[in-house]
Amino acid sequence: MQLYLSESMITGAFWPQLQAAACAKEAASDAESILNISNVLAKDFPGETGSMSPEATKLLWLLGRYFSPKVVVEVGTYIGRSTAALYLGARPVIEKLYTCDATFEAWDPGHLTSAGEIEYFGKTTSTQMFEHLVSRGVQADLFFLDGRLQDADLNLLQSMIHNKTVFLLDDFEGLEKGVVNGIKLRDIHPNLILIRPNAKAPDSGRESPPLALLVPPEVLQLSRQQSLPIRMM
Repeated sequence: MQLYLSESMITGAFWPQLQAAACAKEAASDAESILNISNVLAKDFPGETGSMSPEATKLLWLLGRYFSPKVVVEVGTYIGRSTAALYLGARPVIEKLYTCDATFEAWDPGHLTSAGEIEYFGKTTSTQMFEHLVSRGVQADLFFLDGRLQDADLNLLQSMIHNKTVFLLDDFEGLEKGVVNGIKLRDIHPNLILIRPNAKAPDSGRESPPLALLVPPEVLQLSRQQSLPIRMM
């Protein structure tokens, strides 16, 4: 006999628990601060591209706290909202966050770079950043991808992941880059489990941010009662 758990079943159980975490108020407070600080930069780049909404910023913070990665690699910095959200959510465990943007050099990480916690590559392609990281032997616990992966990136990724590396995919809808990135990653690693975006934002009729996850089966753990990491309860 077998007990079958589909990806859609995992998706339906995961997001409500995450968004109801005890630290959700802290996430919302930090997200508001991030948006207030970055609004000045947003005005300098009106209509050029999208940026993280308040709900997406909060959700990234919660995902950072949930997985608590030591090393994060981000593709698509823009004005730094996602960068700051992941960094603040993953405190105090996070040791290093590497980030770049192929189109913009719009963010000033300030004291975070001087402290060595965030290395901002500025206007740099993902391939260029990955080449730097591979040469330094960097392995990431978590990737946040808000840019299109190139074929060269996929080859370099093999040296930057381990058996528990998690991928967060932005713009996972239709034929947007998140879906394309997901297909490319699962072509190489077909065992990755897809957690699709949540259907609705909590306590509202709005759609949730189009954030999806690809997680290796090695990170799955069955529990009798615990639905969240202790640090989130």
